[in-house]
Amino acid sequence: MKNLITLILVFSSLITCNSSDAASTKKVQDGISRSITFVILPTKDGKIDTCRFESVNELKSNLKRNEFHPSQEYIDSACKVKLTKGSNWIPETDSAGNIKETREVCYWSKAVPNNPICRIETEVSFADEVPNGVGNIAVFGLTADSNGRITSCRLASLKELTVEAREVKLVPHALFISDACRKLSSKTFKTNLADMTQKETFMYCRQVPQNPVRAYCEREFGE
Repeated sequence: MKNLITLILVFSSLITCNSSDAASTKKVQDGISRSITFVILPTKDGKIDTCRFESVNELKSNLKRNEFHPSQEYIDSACKVKLTKGSNWIPETDSAGNIKETREVCYWSKAVPNNPICRIETEVSFADEVPNGVGNIAVFGLTADSNGRITSCRLASLKELTVEAREVKLVPHALFISDACRKLSSKTFKTNLADMTQKETFMYCRQVPQNPVRAYCEREFGE
């Protein structure tokens, strides 16, 4: 429930920034009564290939409610907007090598009936949008050519977002590293042409275990 409240708070702050008449956080929170399940077929890089509405569950009774159907606007917002921001799923394959479908849950609030409230990890795009203390810090070593274009990108370290900053021994998913390096390579860096030795520049991205294939980097690197 704590994670749900955090998710609601983040969602509320996002819609408040985009709408002058956005519902208050309390109204959004109090209005949540249903979870909406979608069936997602991921691409090989963890993004959406197909998305369809599957079912509705009442949160209080934890029972399916077949007579309620979210609006088409709600479904389109989830499948075509909210869940399409980058990679969100690890693509898993069956014995034949085909990527398997997975399920994703968003919430429905009567305060904002056409706005799906989905996981924080799918709602936000940048490092400063991820709640404080959530996830890990991944530091990447970058080298650039004489024009400032990135020629190499490597994971230098992965540490917890704690006071102790303990090293995380688990190796991040390859899609996470690829996503981070793609973003960090989107801009050029100043280089000293008189220095023929390439020196590494270190930049960081946030890693969230609940969404292990997407890197949340600084805004300057884009999505």
